[in-house]
Amino acid sequence: MEHFLTNAFLYTLRAGYPAGIAVLFLLIARFLFDRLHLPKKYACILWTLPFARLLPAAWPQSGFSLLPKHSAASPVLVTMTGQAPARSDGQALLPSVGQAVSNAARSADGNFAQAPVFALSLLWAAGVAALFLYGAVSILYLKWKLRASVLAEGCSVNSSPEGGRHKNSRIYLADHLKSPFVMGLFRPSVYLPSDLPEHVREYVIRHELAHIRRKDPILKLLMFSLTAVHWHNPLIWAAYALCCRDMEYACDEAAVRLENEGYRKAYASALLSLSIQKTGNARMFPSFSKGSPKQRIQHIIAHQKPLAQAGILGALLIALLGVGLLTNPKERGGQQAGSPDRTSGVAHQPDETEAPSRLTAKAPSIDLSATVGADGARLYYGDGTTLVFGGYFGLLWYSIPERRVLGGLDVGAIGCGRTQGGDACEICISEDGTTAYLHPAGSHEMYVYSIAENTLEQKPFDLSGIPLFTDCADGQTVSDGEGGVYGGIVFADTIGSISWYGFDKRENGLLTFERCFPPPGYENAVDFAPGDIYDLKAASMFIDGQIRTVRDEAALSWLEENLSTASHVQGGTACPFLDPMYLTRTDGVIGIIYPATDSCSMFQASGGQYAYGQGENDVFWDWFKDWKKRL
Repeated sequence: MEHFLTNAFLYTLRAGYPAGIAVLFLLIARFLFDRLHLPKKYACILWTLPFARLLPAAWPQSGFSLLPKHSAASPVLVTMTGQAPARSDGQALLPSVGQAVSNAARSADGNFAQAPVFALSLLWAAGVAALFLYGAVSILYLKWKLRASVLAEGCSVNSSPEGGRHKNSRIYLADHLKSPFVMGLFRPSVYLPSDLPEHVREYVIRHELAHIRRKDPILKLLMFSLTAVHWHNPLIWAAYALCCRDMEYACDEAAVRLENEGYRKAYASALLSLSIQKTGNARMFPSFSKGSPKQRIQHIIAHQKPLAQAGILGALLIALLGVGLLTNPKERGGQQAGSPDRTSGVAHQPDETEAPSRLTAKAPSIDLSATVGADGARLYYGDGTTLVFGGYFGLLWYSIPERRVLGGLDVGAIGCGRTQGGDACEICISEDGTTAYLHPAGSHEMYVYSIAENTLEQKPFDLSGIPLFTDCADGQTVSDGEGGVYGGIVFADTIGSISWYGFDKRENGLLTFERCFPPPGYENAVDFAPGDIYDLKAASMFIDGQIRTVRDEAALSWLEENLSTASHVQGGTACPFLDPMYLTRTDGVIGIIYPATDSCSMFQASGGQYAYGQGENDVFWDWFKDWKKRL
């Protein structure tokens, strides 16, 4: 549930960006439409564009797109969704590429302070629920008020320019209504106040039937629903309000478009008389008296029959804005080498004389519970502050001081997901660790990826003259330039188990480990020393792709009593400390220790290694049942 809410909230942020840009363009277009005296029905069509951008769809690319290009790096999507399926060759299959971080899900012990994005997603979900509840209650209340409505007899529209009453519509009279309105989707009906004067009914019915012909009840309900989902976006609210206003203008125009000045004045007088009372109907229903009465009356009085060219000009502007706002900007040189041409079906192979092609750099999607694959993980770069490692799951840049993955590249999307075999991809990193050079086997081309600019280019394969990092001889360790090993990566069977280790992290030079992918909710965990282990409310470990948590008071008391009084070991030991344990205190602070995962009665924590008993650590692991055998 946490991941669903977080991903849904992040989607609204991503979808709201192009929709907000579309709203800004339409504000300018609306101003121009007013100056050109184009009918408001064209403005109503335009307002559907930003709402269309809110829908999940694969928008095509074009060179005419009005949306800005994205150049910022896309964060890596980190998820825990269970074991990933494997192919016949043992390599795990990746889920779809993500465009935003989802590693802020709630921690297993319910500590929301560690998950600001998830907290925001909860606030967003609460707002959506409140707005939909408001809409549902408004509809139910209005239906209750209409329980005694009666079918109107003798209500007709004389000389209606649109051919009289809509064939599926009915007109009802009801008490206690403040203004007329239309309600219903598949069989919309017009509801009039029972005390509405006879001489006003014709104007009202004309207006409301125009709403029905234009399918405004359906459109308005859809827009209200999308606005409720994107309630945190003020530009969407502005689009909804202006679209509702232009709907009323368009129906006013339809009601008087073939009438003389006297009729328009009488229509305006009817509008004024009904606008004096505020409507109490649900906001998702078209209503005769909604909108600014002063502006609507001025619009009606000044209304003139549109020129013949107005339709052509309006359609042209709608088409241009539709193409500009419903397409994404075309990436320069977006055709990849070896991919079929969309028109001829022939693979495009650029020769050595072609200029570098700028491609779309996709961020990888990482499932922490997925296997590392047959090829495993490989270290390509390390300098004490930055690590570059990867596998089929992507090429990743990890910051040791920040304790997080800074970004990366989806190598599978460019055919570089293998590190062994005949279809392997050679990967080299620049000497400064900022640029990757990826060369698929048998190809005369290479891909050049910059982590700083998040750019991907395709060039002829040539590494001559490029200073490369050469201190990762075996793909697992980094040398100190003099033949000595000072760090590297280790992994078990899952991506989430990948850790880095080093000898130089602390002054005493002890071998230390740290997970590259902390489980969602534990990203801000701090190093605990023995003196920090008190008032525990949970102990957790990430095993077999899931968080396992113990809250048993006896187990937690044993940890506090024994680990907080552990004695410092001089010089360190060779015990393996590969899997962190996350200790959560009652004050909300989450700390990390590394218990020995063999028979050593020791753990590693801030400041070094500590012994908490004599002999084997069976007593320690007895508190955690079957955890040890899984480690």
